[in-house]
Amino acid sequence: MPPFAAVTIMNKEHRQTLLRGLRDAIPRLESGPPGSETRRRANEEISKNLQQIKALLYGDGDPLPEVIAQLAQETYTTDLLHLLVQNIVHVVQIFNNLLRRQIGTRWPTVEYLSGKPEVVFSTLAGYENEEIALNTGMILKEMLRHEQLAKILLYSDKFYNKNYDRFFSSYTTLILSENYVTKRQSLKLLGEILLDRANFNMMMNLLRDKSKNIQFEAFHVFKVFVANPKKPPQIENILRRNQEKLLVFLKNFHNDKEDEQFSDEKQFLIVQIQGL
Repeated sequence: MPPFAAVTIMNKEHRQTLLRGLRDAIPRLESGPPGSETRRRANEEISKNLQQIKALLYGDGDPLPEVIAQLAQETYTTDLLHLLVQNIVHVVQIFNNLLRRQIGTRWPTVEYLSGKPEVVFSTLAGYENEEIALNTGMILKEMLRHEQLAKILLYSDKFYNKNYDRFFSSYTTLILSENYVTKRQSLKLLGEILLDRANFNMMMNLLRDKSKNIQFEAFHVFKVFVANPKKPPQIENILRRNQEKLLVFLKNFHNDKEDEQFSDEKQFLIVQIQGL
């Protein structure tokens, strides 16, 4: 047998071993209790095999067509695609279930991840790959329900690596879409962001900022809350509890500003608050 043919056969056997090893290891991810030796070894084997498969497909230079063909055929033969799809969902479910695990007032998984910020940033990096963004997004959303993990992300410079100008440009396109569902869901999300109670409390503080310019910008956010005909109950309760203070505050707010539109808007808010 020529040397080249022998190498080809050996490489084919290696690829078959990788794929079959991956197929056999995936079910073991759920064998035994969490943290067991069986699960740990399965996780290590899956990671190792996936890295080698990725190296074959995306290594130096373009992979040979016959390599891709053989990998594809072995994938079909082992029904690996079905297993991978099933377990992507399982991984998300397992991760999120562990995040929700609570013992008394403690959240053990959250405490563990607080000491492993690289996990949070790796999950965030998933948004850079559209093929896995939805899955990592579900995990990240569950993480950010916990203040400890949200702080890791929000207080890091890595949070600002995203292209916000591009994002909001694309988001504007969604809001202006001719498609009813797209427009409605985009506006709903924007409303949820603007009318979140945490944002309201922050905006109330900014109304009293020492900078008049910041006060003025906070006013434009404040009027969104007050003018909303379907105010969230929590927001309406805060406005009602602080009704007298707000009326006094608004009547003396930027009275030196010669802006007819601003004066009209301020008077409108005063009427709305009086009517609570």
